[in-house]
Amino acid sequence: TNTGCDQASCLTTFCQTLNRNTLIVQIDMLNVLSASLTPVAVAGTCFRHSTSRSLLTCAPTNACFKPSSSLSAGSLKARRVCQIPSGLKKQVATQGPNRKAYRTAILTRAGWNDFEWSKVSVVSNTKAAEGLYSVVLDVGKELAAGYTKPGQFMQMRTKEDGKPAFIAISSPPDSSGSSNLEFLVKYVEGSTAADICALTSGGELEVSPVMGKGFDLSKLGDDTKSLLIFATGSGISPIRALIETGKESGGLQASGIPDIRLYYGAQSSDVMAFQDKFAGWGANGVRVVPVMSQEGDKKYVQNAFQDDVEPLAGDAETTGAVLCGQKEMAEAVTALLVEDMGVSKEAILMNF
Repeated sequence: TNTGCDQASCLTTFCQTLNRNTLIVQIDMLNVLSASLTPVAVAGTCFRHSTSRSLLTCAPTNACFKPSSSLSAGSLKARRVCQIPSGLKKQVATQGPNRKAYRTAILTRAGWNDFEWSKVSVVSNTKAAEGLYSVVLDVGKELAAGYTKPGQFMQMRTKEDGKPAFIAISSPPDSSGSSNLEFLVKYVEGSTAADICALTSGGELEVSPVMGKGFDLSKLGDDTKSLLIFATGSGISPIRALIETGKESGGLQASGIPDIRLYYGAQSSDVMAFQDKFAGWGANGVRVVPVMSQEGDKKYVQNAFQDDVEPLAGDAETTGAVLCGQKEMAEAVTALLVEDMGVSKEAILMNF
């Protein structure tokens, strides 16, 4: 038995090696809305995961899972089967000397598909920038009540056999009981997102429950003095929610952090959403730095941060960051903050 998997207060992960290269991963959920897994190196035969749109996949490596923050709302379910390598017959790994030793693993499905779709209607659909649309949906009070933290998202589809789009909520959580949620949707030709962008008031589509862990600001120390926010493209959507949400609901309004900066990157000003909100964000203590990669100085957000002459209020131990956007941006910014500045990885937050 491999006991290298860590234990959290409400989630226990077991890794067990059986027969030859056969692995079971068992997830126990105890009244948890959401949970996720991240790989850590341990002794023994285990596996690592990669995240796809619908499930976790496995591959043999010397790693195991430990719980961290949330992948999705809803329960994790164990005893899903995947196979390694491909081509082998899928088979649940069981103990016993006469069982064939297929290289199989119990696969946890993190709630991506374990829900019922709900039909909702479009309240409004307006152009937010070139190729970006602000879509307000009436999802009903029950679904809307599941939105509790900036950075959460919903799956959407316009037809039963359509590929779901994962779209972050751009409006702040509303404690007044409103049934409306707002989304910033990027038009991509031939995609479900394109179909959503084409909907008009009164149009219908299907959505999942609210999912995701959101941005967990509780991971930042109470002594945080500088918070650096990096967003690109439609990644500004949950950042808007974060900025406009009060501290009591996991947002930045009245957070008490003296130095908050948003480096918002887009190809040009034509494709930059929410520009009409920049002044208001600034008045609430968030300094907005628009960054264009194909216009003006032609920079990326990490370059704009490096060139920023305004000194940080915090040092490496009192600086945190929030990232949302392209994978390449997130990797470049993380390397800059961790390797060059000494900022802890635990203080770099993402919503997925």
